[in-house]
Order: sequence, then C-alpha cells, then structure tokens
Amino acid sequence: MNLLTLSNLFPRPDEPLRGLYNLRLFGSLAKLARLKNLCPVFSWRVWRSGLIRSWRSPASDSPETEYIPVFHAPCLTRNANWLFLSASAERVISAWKPDLIYAAWLYPDGVAAFRVAQKMGLPCWLMALGSDVAHLESAWRGRLIIESCNQAQGVICVSGRLKDELADAGVRPRLLHVVANGVDPGLFRPRRRREAQEKLMSRGAWNAAIPAEPRMAIFAGNLVEVKRPLLALEAWRLLQERERKRGGAPVLLLFGRGHLEAEIRRHIRRMGLEKSVLVMGARPPDELALWMNVADCLCLCSSSEGMPNVVLEALASGLPVVATSAGAVPEILKDSRAGTVVGEGRSEADIAERLAEAMEAYLAGIGDAPLGERQAFWTRSWDDMARDIMALICGKGSR
Repeated sequence: MNLLTLSNLFPRPDEPLRGLYNLRLFGSLAKLARLKNLCPVFSWRVWRSGLIRSWRSPASDSPETEYIPVFHAPCLTRNANWLFLSASAERVISAWKPDLIYAAWLYPDGVAAFRVAQKMGLPCWLMALGSDVAHLESAWRGRLIIESCNQAQGVICVSGRLKDELADAGVRPRLLHVVANGVDPGLFRPRRRREAQEKLMSRGAWNAAIPAEPRMAIFAGNLVEVKRPLLALEAWRLLQERERKRGGAPVLLLFGRGHLEAEIRRHIRRMGLEKSVLVMGARPPDELALWMNVADCLCLCSSSEGMPNVVLEALASGLPVVATSAGAVPEILKDSRAGTVVGEGRSEADIAERLAEAMEAYLAGIGDAPLGERQAFWTRSWDDMARDIMALICGKGSR
C-alpha cells in the first residue's frame, strides 16, 4: 500500500521538537506500508516558499517527508486555511499517486486531505488528536470538520472522550474508532535515580542549582495558555509555603517553550521562587526520559488535552502523575498507583490547592514505590498503535 500521511504537527528544521508523536507514529506506519509524509508549513512570508520546499526532516529516523508552504495570514485566513492547504497539497499528492490518505489533525489538515482525496477518488482516514476538536466551536469550521468526518472512511480518536465529543457534535459513531497512543519503551522506562542522574551529569545537562539529592517535580509541555503553566507555579507557591515551615527545599523544573515564557519568569521573580523553580527550555526526548527517572512526580495542569503523551511517557518511566482531568487523563490514570487526578474546581485557586496537596504527597514519598522499585504503568508502543491503525485501514480502507 502507498500510504500518504499529512500533518502540520511534525518536526521541522526551525522546530525540531514539533509533533514528535507523529514522527514516531508515522515511522512505525512506514514499517507496514510504503509511506510518504507531507508537512504543511503555514506562513504569510511567501518569499520563504522556496526555502521551505528545500527543507529536509531534522530527525535522522524520519520517514520520507516533503514540506509544503501554505499561505496563512494570522487572524484573516483561519476559515480558509483548508482551501490554501488543499491547493498546495494536491499537486504533490497527484504526482505520488497514493492508495490512501491519512491526515493527523482535523483542521485544516483533515478537511483539506479529505477534499483532495474526494477529488481524486481516494479513500481517506482522519485522526483527532485533542485540541483540534476545539474548532467545533466555530460554526463554519465545525461544519467542515463534521462533513469531512462523516464522508471519510473512518476517524481515529486517541481517547474515548474525543470519540464522545465528535459523536455529540454529529459524527456518525460507526465511523469513530479509539486507538490509544504509544511511547518509545526504549527511551521511557524505569531506571534507578542515581543511574539517570549520572547520565544527565555526563552529558552536561544537570543544573548546578539542583541539590545532589533532590526532591523534584517536573512540568513538561508547551508554555501556552491551554497548558496552564502559571497554574503550576501557583500550586508550587502554595507547596513551598508549607515546605518552608518544615525546612524542605524541593525543586520544580519547567520543560518547554512558548510565548508565555517571559511571563512565567516574571511570575517566578514576583513569587520569590527563583531558588525552587528552574525554567529548563525544550529538551530532546532522550534527556527528558532521564529527568523523569530522577523526579518524584509529573505535574500536568492542562485545561484541554487529547491523550497527553507526556503522561504516557511518565507512566512508562514509572513516574507518578498529578494531573487535571483534561482529555483522556481519567482514562489513563485509572490505577491510583499511577497518579492522582485533580478535577476542575470552583476556581483556579481551588485547583492549585489540590495540585499542591497531591504533589506534596509524592514529594514526601507517600504512595510512591521505593527508589529503584518503580514499575511501568504504560507499555504500549508506537508499533502497537501502528498495527491497530493499519488493521482498521485494511479492513475498511476502500469503499
């Protein structure tokens, strides 16, 4: 089978850590089909088109990928992005002659992929990842998404909650299939803390401000509103107030990039948390896996999620998770030994208080496995996910 994948969420030379989950999934799909990947790059800088077309994937293990420039004027063309993407993608798709198109991200990627597939008489599968479902709130974009989903061969949802949201919006339930994400079990696995700490030191990643025997929580995600990193800071401030009375000194490491970074740094100074919160920036997966082996818990504060891969990676590493009930989090953390789900409260202050209490318990070692005895609570791999997807595609891929 010639399988064409399409998603703007994929590593690029200017954003090498973008959409790493699609890199892993598409790489696993490439083991099962002849695969070519298209990565749209939305920009109003039309003079960069030649440069974008010349890009090569920054990932050494990437499947064959072609980057296509797509005109996008922020705040002006959002409802028409699918039209610009369709026009840009059709030329490449026509030349390659795939047997099926698989688009991972509902809008504009999924809508555009379906329209091109429909025009060319090709089967098309769409994939809902999480925040893309928020486009349903727009009457125009929501209608396009529902129409595309209902006429595609099927829609992969990474969680039951996403499936329910799409069904409630008007997508036919028989077309919706839940296929859970995977992880790279070679990277994300339980290790002894000392072993992971020594590896971080040997690669120069250990920060001198971190104690030799740290009690540590980590936050990993894009520093944007939907991830609510400022809520994590407020929870940490509350935790620190209690810790100071006991003479404790745990640290919070923030991993990620985003437009809130400057505001986060201002909040850290204003809260007096300079010694207990470190902004670490974006880190490659092999390094983040080691930090997960050193930490006592992961904190996820998102207001919206699909199936957050950082939670799966933490569970595969044996790291307990403290998380809000966004997306598939309640589905993932069914086993209370794997973490604590904090429901949405009456206010963010209420959520922050409960996040602080849950993190405090793990930092104190309550309910956590003794050092060196952590177990993986998630063992599903990207190859497992790819096999499940191909089974659906091959069973229902053609009309």
